[in-house]
Amino acid sequence: NLVNRGAIEFEIAGLLAGTEHDVLNVTSTATLGGTLAVILDGYTPQFGDSFGIINAGSFIDDGYSFDFTQAALSSGLAWDTSDLASTGTLSVIPEPGSLALLGLGGLALLRRRRW
Repeated sequence: NLVNRGAIEFEIAGLLAGTEHDVLNVTSTATLGGTLAVILDGYTPQFGDSFGIINAGSFIDDGYSFDFTQAALSSGLAWDTSDLASTGTLSVIPEPGSLALLGLGGLALLRRRRW
């Protein structure tokens, strides 16, 4: 059982778990509290990239937060943290505003084709 009340850092230098990015292996329950800091180490994540940073039998959300100050993404991208407390995974997705603009552009294109 791991209980984190302080800070833990995960370095990301690529997609390969355990070799190019850190992975914390917990044999039973990971109680997530404190701060999880993500640090990019010469790698530029792209849309669709995902990083399994915690392997655990189960997760307990004990009020954790993220520090992405050293993990800035390219314009139009955002970190998706919604799966961390269930699968231990962080993903890269379009920023919500970018996704809305993409959807509006697609609708405009479809409307234009019909005319």
